[in-house]
Amino acid sequence: MKTFMLTFDVEQNCPPFDNGYEGVRDGMPKILDMLDELNIKATMFITGRSAELYPKIIKRVAKKHEIQCHTYNHEVLENLSYEEQKKSILKCKKILENLTGKKINGFRAPYARFNKTTFKVLHDLNFRYDSSVMSRTIVGKGLTEMNKINRNILQFLLYPDEKIKQFNENMIKIISKANNIFNLDRKNKLRILYYGLTSIQNLPRKLDNYINSLGLEEIKITLRSMYFRSPTFNSKLLKRNTVVAYLHPWEFINIEKYLDIKGILLFEWLFSGNKLSEIMKKRLENLKKSGYNFMTISDYLNKNKIKRIKSNKFE
Repeated sequence: MKTFMLTFDVEQNCPPFDNGYEGVRDGMPKILDMLDELNIKATMFITGRSAELYPKIIKRVAKKHEIQCHTYNHEVLENLSYEEQKKSILKCKKILENLTGKKINGFRAPYARFNKTTFKVLHDLNFRYDSSVMSRTIVGKGLTEMNKINRNILQFLLYPDEKIKQFNENMIKIISKANNIFNLDRKNKLRILYYGLTSIQNLPRKLDNYINSLGLEEIKITLRSMYFRSPTFNSKLLKRNTVVAYLHPWEFINIEKYLDIKGILLFEWLFSGNKLSEIMKKRLENLKKSGYNFMTISDYLNKNKIKRIKSNKFE
């Protein structure tokens, strides 16, 4: 069976560049209307702050969809201590549980940035699964460009000092050239540098084994937001039978209305906006026609647990 898990990271607008919540306020209702019409259940990773500001919207989400933790205020966990991470995650967990009456046991790290301590915190707080890790294939084996990117990431992991030095030099050149073309202000220079630096993460070796040793299940993201909403998306390129896609509520509003985009348009708002609900609806309908069954992450884990139990009976 082909399975599609549609997930949303519910947070402030386009972090770290904007702290507004128009995406939650205006984008989330559009998403919920679309999912109601298509009879699709999704998994929503919600920040505690979003729930505090818009409790009615989050309660509506919880009626039909799975809600899980996305930290309290979208903190970058990678450089935080155990206690700092635990404080943010636990605060979010309590807010969501108190608001909805539902148990929170799934997690996604903001920016997909984490360290080994993150998983120790999840274990100690009795979480069941994590969905922070990006799959190396991203959208399946069909895209050769992604394989090139993966090779570059592997080079960073093998030769970090040499490659990071080269990377920093290249970033300076890119910023310099872009500045000459677009006359970038300081804010946009920082945007380029930020996305360059956060695009590479030195993941712990044997990460899957470590996560499993803590009793956590890892649900990797296999379909990036940018590609999923772009005009080039084609379900035929999804070579996997199990797909985990993610989007954000702020992608469903005209984000440029709230952000300063002088100088350069970055991928955050390309192919996004008020019309995205219409586009995404057709896209999801086509995925159904292609044979994908939509389910939440917890439903997927529960179904596969039953399968494992049945198969063990005959071993």
